[in-house]
Amino acid sequence: MVRRLALFCLLTAALHPAFALSVHADRRELALGQALTLEVRAQGAGPSLDAIGLDALKGDFEVYGASAATSSRMRSGRTQTERTLTLTLYPLRPGRLRLPALSLGGQSSRPIEIRVLPAGPGVPRVSFKVGLDPAAPLVRQAATLHLDVYDDGSLQWSPPDLPETPGLHLRRLGEEQREETLDGASYTVHRYRWEVMPLQDGKLELAFPTLDATKFGAHLRYRVPPFSFSARPLPAYLPVYVPVGRPSLTAAPLPARLVVDRPIEWVLTVRAAGLSREGLARLLSPAAAGNGLRFYPPLVSRLDPVPQTLPQQVWRVAFPLRPVRSGVVSLPEVSLPYYDPAAGRVEAVTFAGPSLEVVDPLWRGIRIAAGVAAGLLLAAGLGYRLRARLRRALARRAALGRVARADSPQALGTALRAFDPAGGAPCATLGQWLRRMEGRRGADARLGGLVTALEAARFAPGGPGESLAGLKRQAAAALKGLGPGEPAGASEESWRSALFRPAARPSGRFSRPGVPARAKN
Repeated sequence: MVRRLALFCLLTAALHPAFALSVHADRRELALGQALTLEVRAQGAGPSLDAIGLDALKGDFEVYGASAATSSRMRSGRTQTERTLTLTLYPLRPGRLRLPALSLGGQSSRPIEIRVLPAGPGVPRVSFKVGLDPAAPLVRQAATLHLDVYDDGSLQWSPPDLPETPGLHLRRLGEEQREETLDGASYTVHRYRWEVMPLQDGKLELAFPTLDATKFGAHLRYRVPPFSFSARPLPAYLPVYVPVGRPSLTAAPLPARLVVDRPIEWVLTVRAAGLSREGLARLLSPAAAGNGLRFYPPLVSRLDPVPQTLPQQVWRVAFPLRPVRSGVVSLPEVSLPYYDPAAGRVEAVTFAGPSLEVVDPLWRGIRIAAGVAAGLLLAAGLGYRLRARLRRALARRAALGRVARADSPQALGTALRAFDPAGGAPCATLGQWLRRMEGRRGADARLGGLVTALEAARFAPGGPGESLAGLKRQAAAALKGLGPGEPAGASEESWRSALFRPAARPSGRFSRPGVPARAKN
């Protein structure tokens, strides 16, 4: 019986080759950030390689990737199966690291010692510096967390994203790059920033993700040490909607003149951290009515810049308002309370509202219409006066032209009778014209001499007297300074009535002054 059992075991071993486990690393020395390839092989029948525990590797290495493969081949008439597990590892720190032995199916591999250098050929030295400002913030106080990565400037970094952390509100801010000299060596510093707001007091820890970098296509990975800090508690009486830290409050300019019953928006810009939409609407609520203004519920919206460089929020608060009366009105004072961490008490930022003039469009329109009407009336009056003056000037110029163009004493007399600086109608005789001109400005004895000389030339053409040229010179000298004296209305009306009024008919056929008319049979 024993012989039969031993024979069965020998046959089984011959048909099924023994299970073997081996581990091989592609290198024994590398620089921090480079990848290490670890190959685990299992030959023969045995459990799956998925059952290998890799937790022992995670103390000094990051298991970045794993891939499995299975191959079979015929050898000496028998099928041999080989399973391979390829691991991509990144060292987490420099120094001499040990790859522990791996176990599977009762088989164990040999441990491997790996030397990790801070830098190597083609791989620069990389260091990190983490800071928080302020170092011990209050609960709900916004702080700035910065991560500085130092290298020689040859690496291209992928911006890291902080994972969700219980008890913390995180928001990524803008990044920057600068050059810095440290211990006599030049470094390129890549700074990444986050807004960190503790939501509870006590000790809090931040775990940074592994940073990815590339250099000429080579993939490098670096681990940043975790960062911890303590958050201080707030007073129990402080409401949750009151911000911690001094906010900024500015107002957009308003027109200097408002219109009654025409609504406008008074826009305020608030820069603060830890504010909500509802809390901001509650803290910035001016008087609902009074002082000639009627306010309506505010409209609150976010205006955060992209990218953000400061750990604060930017809010736009628009107060719709409507003036209800004319005159000078003053916008109310706006106050935004906050908790001052340095003083340890509640303070407030205040903004004094400006004074504005409110006008009533109805009365303004009436005043404008009255002014326009007065202007039109004045323009009409001035136009009438100017028109009359222009008409008289044109008439004077035409009359002087006729005087200059007269070719006989009779034509000169006709031109004189039509000359009137006041724009009157032509006279019937030179005597009437002389009497009319006596009341005009600049009239003198030369007018009478002109009329006498002209009458002598007209009625005694062959006798001694002035020639036509001399009469024209005498007329030009006499008429040169003649201007309108009194309005032509009264005197003109008198000679017109005397000239054109019909005479009274006598009661008899003939009538003489002082002799009564004969009675009619």
